[in-house]
Amino acid sequence: MHIRVPLSLTSMVDPGTVLIVEDDDGIRSLLVAVVERDGFRSRVAEDGDGALEALGDGAAEPVVILLDLVTPRVDGFTVLGHLEKNSPHLLQRVIVLTAAAEPRLRGADELKRVWCVRRKPLEIDDLSTQMRSCAAAARAP
Repeated sequence: MHIRVPLSLTSMVDPGTVLIVEDDDGIRSLLVAVVERDGFRSRVAEDGDGALEALGDGAAEPVVILLDLVTPRVDGFTVLGHLEKNSPHLLQRVIVLTAAAEPRLRGADELKRVWCVRRKPLEIDDLSTQMRSCAAAARAP
């Protein structure tokens, strides 16, 4: 006899939440689908202002933050500066997603402390691998 256990019951470890900070509707929808397909809960912010609000609202800390650098109003660099000042341990949970020009990235010291930087257009399998690795490191004692 073979018993199938629902995927939701196969892991006793809470996968955690991924905070998605992306202003493009299509990319944001794709990221939500990838995050949830990989078993994480998703939380969405359309820009850095929304990200700062989500990070300060008392909810559980995200295990991964997918952060677009170029967003309206408050950009990703501002979010990284806020994390560095207020929650430096969260920098190691950031996966930067960007189409920003290479010279702009080269001079950004704050990018040296994030989990990784991925260029758009994104390679979805690579992003999934990086999210799982980053989340595992975040949960490690």
